[in-house]
Amino acid sequence: AAKRLKAEGVISSYRQGTDLFMLTQKANRDCYFMDTKTRLCTVYEKRPDVCRQFPSIGPRPGFCPVRKV
Repeated sequence: AAKRLKAEGVISSYRQGTDLFMLTQKANRDCYFMDTKTRLCTVYEKRPDVCRQFPSIGPRPGFCPVRKV
């Protein structure tokens, strides 16, 4: 599946034999799945686990660059 997703441009890289992958970002660093007009996720109901857990994991837990302060 990872090879197909990479070919479709959904992921930018993956580590073969693991579940590790990097989602593609747009030129402005927005998520590949974010609608630029509504600022909403276009795959919310079927979003990947990494999105479901965000921002509780990662290098800056609790930080969300999209959220208004």
